[in-house]
Amino acid sequence: MPSLSVLESRRSKHLPFMIKKFIPSLNKSSKVIERRIPVSKHGVTRDKFSPLSLKVVDKLLDEGHEAYIVGGCIRDILLGKTPKDFDVATSARPEQVQKLFRRSRIIGRRFKIVHVEEKRDLIEVTTFRGDHKSGNSRHATQSSEGVLLRDNVYGSLQEDAVRRDFSCNSLYFDIDSEEIVDFLDGVRDIKQGILRTIGDPEERFREDPVRMMRALRFQSKLGLKLDAKSYKQLKQNIGMIREVSSARLFDEVIKLLLHDSSATAFKMMMDTGLMEQLFPSSTKAIAAKPIMAKLITAAMQTTEARLQSGKNASPFYLYAVLLWPAAEQEFQEQLSRKQPPVRAMQTAGDKTIAGQSSLVSIPRRFSQPMREIWEMQNRLPQRDRAQKLLEHPRFRAAYDFLLVREQSGENLDGLGAWWTKYQDANQQTRDKMVSELPVKSSNRRRPRKRRPSSKTQ
Repeated sequence: MPSLSVLESRRSKHLPFMIKKFIPSLNKSSKVIERRIPVSKHGVTRDKFSPLSLKVVDKLLDEGHEAYIVGGCIRDILLGKTPKDFDVATSARPEQVQKLFRRSRIIGRRFKIVHVEEKRDLIEVTTFRGDHKSGNSRHATQSSEGVLLRDNVYGSLQEDAVRRDFSCNSLYFDIDSEEIVDFLDGVRDIKQGILRTIGDPEERFREDPVRMMRALRFQSKLGLKLDAKSYKQLKQNIGMIREVSSARLFDEVIKLLLHDSSATAFKMMMDTGLMEQLFPSSTKAIAAKPIMAKLITAAMQTTEARLQSGKNASPFYLYAVLLWPAAEQEFQEQLSRKQPPVRAMQTAGDKTIAGQSSLVSIPRRFSQPMREIWEMQNRLPQRDRAQKLLEHPRFRAAYDFLLVREQSGENLDGLGAWWTKYQDANQQTRDKMVSELPVKSSNRRRPRKRRPSSKTQ
């Protein structure tokens, strides 16, 4: 903790902000009361936060700005989890923050954010947000649906707290006193397991529909339960998610599903109608063939296991799973038109991904591996080419996908078990496994016999 002289110096610099706090007429929202919870009550100390986040706050404070560690990292620590990301909120404007840190850059148009980097660490610094309804259209604009298109109105710490999405994310850590600044009973909600929307849920979801996806993520990942009023508004307004750009939704789907409670998150997507809004072709295919929902659930459970064991999970695999019901349905359609299997799957993959792009756009670096996983499902039964298939760069993902298909109840005549044994065997055993495969009957036409020439020699 900083010395007393440093603290006194900082307090004198922050005097205008402290005076404002004790004059109610200067506060726009009289319903919001600042509560400072001492460390003896919450147990969150400086050493729980990344060194860079403390360094950024220290620098901002020394320059006379207000600054706090904010949001999800405090929430995670209170829940007994280890935070991965650390954010800072400050009274300093983005341009002022950028000048203080050599390795920093301003990003975002909708709301400006400063990224401060040091080695492999990155801290996201945001300026306190103000009321976007203040009338300054130069800095805040909304669509006809109420979606905030630009939100660069700055305000006070109190205003910033009210502008955040959920009470559990509206917590500020004072690194000098180790107090948590809590305007909206976020600490109480966390202790009670409640995920509460700040303000009117319908209005907050309309301002930024991605908040509905965040609500599902926090419920599944953190075990918090969305309050009844917010859940009702989420289901009623889920169609608003299509107001979000397709590129942004690509990232949000990954955040929603790539964690250690993926199966729960997928169930919530189905229950709330989010799956239908984001992946309508797959949802339609699931309705026609319910086994596909079991397949996605099995894949999500596999993802959970991988992440819990410290392994990575690839976004392209996630999207290959989510879009497989649509791709497989289109594949069967192409086969019914007498397309050869290889061509049928290529066509199905192209049509599925093209049809999805207007809702959730998938970059080519992900869509190409997805196609390869799907196409490998037709090649894995060709076990006489096992060694060559094993060397394919997408074999492992395709093999995992094959196992998920079997786990969901699809009958593939023990193909997954054969490939599992083949991978674990030595070369001699592999050769024997291939030699013992049933001989396929040849479909090649026999050459026609020539008729004897009528000419005499």
